[in-house]
Amino acid sequence: MSGRARACYRERVRGAVVVALIGAVVFVASPARADGIAQRARQLRASPSFKVRLSAALWLAERRDVRAVRALAEALRHDREATVRALAAAALGRLIDESVAARERDAAIDALAAAARSDADVRVRRKALASYKRVRALRSPDGALPSVFVAIGAPTSRAPGVAAADVQVAVRRALRQAAPDFGQATQRDGWPTERALRRAGTAAFFVNASVRDVAVTRRGGRADVRCTVGMQVNVWRGADAAERLRPGEAASATGTGRVSAAYTPAAIAAARRDCVAAVLDQLAARQVAPFIRRAATTRVARGE
Repeated sequence: MSGRARACYRERVRGAVVVALIGAVVFVASPARADGIAQRARQLRASPSFKVRLSAALWLAERRDVRAVRALAEALRHDREATVRALAAAALGRLIDESVAARERDAAIDALAAAARSDADVRVRRKALASYKRVRALRSPDGALPSVFVAIGAPTSRAPGVAAADVQVAVRRALRQAAPDFGQATQRDGWPTERALRRAGTAAFFVNASVRDVAVTRRGGRADVRCTVGMQVNVWRGADAAERLRPGEAASATGTGRVSAAYTPAAIAAARRDCVAAVLDQLAARQVAPFIRRAATTRVARGE
């Protein structure tokens, strides 16, 4: 196992321990309810079965808990079945109130607004619009934008077996790990306007990624997976602003990674994803996040 693969493995182990400890603490306070919400949220997010996801959404729709709101908002954005998205949209209209933390409340309201505007299914758009009208007054001014915001672009992937959607998820995770104080959103989530950014005093940036190559070489019973990944970042002035870059407002970085895995289709597929994710983690931590922090400080100093 390569150094990056070991790092990925250690990170997963640490994450599992943290989740287990948090689960234990919550279990003492309210065992059945906490465990049920976590379990249904996982089912809604990850189950390949439409019936399981629908059942989980129905169950969560009856729970007034911020984790239920978070899970349903994620389903509204990403579930592939319109019936699940429509149910999530209707439920959010009932569950969102002042008791939901501002960050989660704003994210859920933004998900409703995005679905009402651009969901592919007319039923989902109608449900989302009705719910949005009920709760839009609860949104924080200017969405409580953070001091630094990152608009996540649509990545490109030239590598078979590495989907662009998976790369986008990995980019978001890498930036969250490298800079948890940065706000971030994809275009589907909804991007703030130039006026909103100016009113909030937020320095904004656009980040994208590209998977340029993933090569698999057989070495005995093992697969040697190598990948080349790039990230690009530039100053961004809002969803409705024209691009007008100045010197020093854009940068790019490229990294390579290597992962060893068993020579089986499933192991190779996982190794491809792990290789790309490991390189993105390194680029975000060592190149992209530091560039954004420096550029954000410069923009604030200039009064932009």
